[in-house]
Amino acid sequence: MREGWEAAQKRNIDLVGIGNKIHQKYSQDWKKIKETWPKELASMDMELDVKVNIKRPGLFQKSFKELLESENDN
Repeated sequence: MREGWEAAQKRNIDLVGIGNKIHQKYSQDWKKIKETWPKELASMDMELDVKVNIKRPGLFQKSFKELLESENDN
């Protein structure tokens, strides 16, 4: 996720629409930064908070523990 974020920043691509959200919720602030938005976007940092819920773990051929062990063996 971090690599994708950094790649988008380098290309000045607002993939998640942060600029639109700022414009909608904080229109006065947007007016101040809209001209320098690519620079603002490039200087932003992303904090990741990932939560995972595995709904069907029975689909694995091997247990998760076995998969981790085989990965560590390589």
